[in-house]
Amino acid sequence: YRLPREIVQAEIDAIASLGVEIRLNQRLGRDFTLGSLQAAGYEAFFLAIGAHRSRELGIEGVQLDGVLRAIEFLLNVNLGYRVQLGRKVVVIGGGNVAFDVARSVVRQADKFAGMSEAELRVALHQAAAALEELTTKDSEAPDEVRLALDVAREAIRKGVPEVHMYCLENLDEIPAAREEIEEAEREGIVLHTRFGPKRILGREGKVSGIELIRASRVFDENRRFNPQFIDGSEECVECDTVLLAIGQAADLTWIRPEDHLKVTPRGTLQTDPATLATSRPDVFAGGDVAFGPRIIITAVAEGKRAARSIAKFLTGREPVEPRQARLTIYDTRHYRMKPDYEKLARRSPPTLPLDRRIGIAEVERDYPEPEARLQADRCLQCHVSPVFNGDECVLCGGCADVCPEFCLRLVDAARLRSDDKLQAAFLARYGRSPAPGEHGAIIKDETRCIRCGLCAVRCPTGAITMERVELVPA
Repeated sequence: YRLPREIVQAEIDAIASLGVEIRLNQRLGRDFTLGSLQAAGYEAFFLAIGAHRSRELGIEGVQLDGVLRAIEFLLNVNLGYRVQLGRKVVVIGGGNVAFDVARSVVRQADKFAGMSEAELRVALHQAAAALEELTTKDSEAPDEVRLALDVAREAIRKGVPEVHMYCLENLDEIPAAREEIEEAEREGIVLHTRFGPKRILGREGKVSGIELIRASRVFDENRRFNPQFIDGSEECVECDTVLLAIGQAADLTWIRPEDHLKVTPRGTLQTDPATLATSRPDVFAGGDVAFGPRIIITAVAEGKRAARSIAKFLTGREPVEPRQARLTIYDTRHYRMKPDYEKLARRSPPTLPLDRRIGIAEVERDYPEPEARLQADRCLQCHVSPVFNGDECVLCGGCADVCPEFCLRLVDAARLRSDDKLQAAFLARYGRSPAPGEHGAIIKDETRCIRCGLCAVRCPTGAITMERVELVPA
């Protein structure tokens, strides 16, 4: 429900179109090894195998039937397999994966349970009518196809389980994104904070419940993970399934002694963050297997960084991207930002209605064009900056007067805390350090600047200009 399959396929097709050979259903350590690839003539290797193994929880009852691991569960959901969950599900964890699991559970369930024959007939007739209506139209809107499929799924939507999430953290400590929490609660998932699992209860080899204990704190004084629990605060919750979403780990069982790869205490490949080189010169790694679970854009960046390192390893030369800097100086008479751009509220993209969130239908939708344009108007143009020419400045203070964010100040140069570079600049210009009351200076808080350009417009001597620097292909 998060990343449309067609987008993934488009990205794969783009990579394949570059001439990359993709071999499917091949597993490192089972179908090939680093040694066999080297024997076949390959000279450099990049490991981007992810962290596809769920971390285990060392408590009583984890071996019971009905205890599922997050990654394996999500894999089955994405492969389209039906997972028997029962009527009440408990998810342990508070990260993004835990919310993925909980929200996927809502879309699963024992879906035919409790439906009468009449209800089934009505739902299937609805699906047939929707599909029949589609055949009278052009094949224009994939949303309509998805709607028809959703209506068909309505036949199996009864019996959505009761889903509860338990996590150690307080609401303000939960590592998941705030939007994720809000959407989960909208979908009916009940979140319980400051609870940790003590043991999983079973009857005749199957899960019957879970015993939880309240946490007094999660982190110690140094912000290290060190949960403390309150004795006597245990409580038991009945459930049919327990889903463990307490973290991910890389599967490194394929590593052989002759691979000469070192593993960190965290269970990741020892990797240089700058070059992405491992302990073996011809092997590079990136993404979750190198640094633990992170977001996808970080993995994309590391892939590009690794490509440069591999090119240098193979050729002995630093790859040079033919780029040049392009400078644009704006005419301050015409430099304008959108009215009230700094006051525009950030709005999240629209989402699918709750009753349409079935199966793997994507929840987050596109902005309507007017809203997309409005959100684009919020851009602070961080690639455009006011540039100050001290030779033209008359220290009138007009720029500081008009700055709406108070990020400019006119000060006595003698009051500046100086380092060697500043002292060298004063010596080069004046031959000595500034005396109190002798020279002025403008200081700027870059974190507050909103690129409004009012300082440049106000400057009577043209000492301030709005300039943009871009790196473009040479």
